[in-house]
Amino acid sequence: MTSLKKQNGFTLVEVMVAITLLTFLMVGVYTIIENSTDTKDQILAEDREMMAVQGALGRFALDFSQIFSPAYFAYEHKKEDDRNKVPQGDSPKPSFTFTPSEQFSGVSYRGDPIPSIKSDRNSFEFFTASNRRKVQDVRHSRFAWVRYSIVTSSEEEKNKEAPLTLVRQFLANNPFDGELDWGVAKEYTLLSNIKKMQFEYWNSATQKFESSVETLGNRKYSLKAVRLVLTWVDKNNSEFEVSRTFRSLWPNFDTKKDYEDRKKAEKEVAKDKPGEDDEDL
Repeated sequence: MTSLKKQNGFTLVEVMVAITLLTFLMVGVYTIIENSTDTKDQILAEDREMMAVQGALGRFALDFSQIFSPAYFAYEHKKEDDRNKVPQGDSPKPSFTFTPSEQFSGVSYRGDPIPSIKSDRNSFEFFTASNRRKVQDVRHSRFAWVRYSIVTSSEEEKNKEAPLTLVRQFLANNPFDGELDWGVAKEYTLLSNIKKMQFEYWNSATQKFESSVETLGNRKYSLKAVRLVLTWVDKNNSEFEVSRTFRSLWPNFDTKKDYEDRKKAEKEVAKDKPGEDDEDL
């Protein structure tokens, strides 16, 4: 007896419907993937631009937070202090052999040179302890001179709406010796497409920010804070204004009062020494 099995397949219409549904499904999946990829690329591009801004600000924050000067913890030595120590009729003899220079304009009463701080409309130069030795036996220490400058971008990278670039230079070789030759210091680009930028310096006497560091007088050697204001343009020519305040790690310390208290204590100790009272009489 022969067993016959009935075999029924899909009709042509059913096959066409299945292919059509599969086509729409593939198109939908492809569209979702493409949109996700485009969105990811756009977000990454925007993140890179914002990360460049934050990276530049972070680099400046690291340098300025570790700005170094004996003026933060020791009173500046005055020539009048030498004259007061000399008996009447004698010629004054300086206590220190320090000679002011372009890099070190003063000296503390302890004999530590006080680094200069320079600033103009396009640059800010100071002495920092943020340097790190990257190669063994290199004549580097933690101290270095650093300068932040605003320069005009090169022609191939120039944005007509924002033609400025923030660059950083540093000199770590023998920071206490010789004159500073910024011409040999390499310029490292921190941020491009800057429309305008300005440094402002905190004046503890007036309790406000000044546009020039020279208006601070001797307080500039113990600078507490700097405010950076810049207008930056992204690739879509959208402007962003950034204002960030940076502070040094040095605490508030009255060096003048400390110096006067020290001198007062020295005089009291001298009076207690044997023979001092007889000499005063």
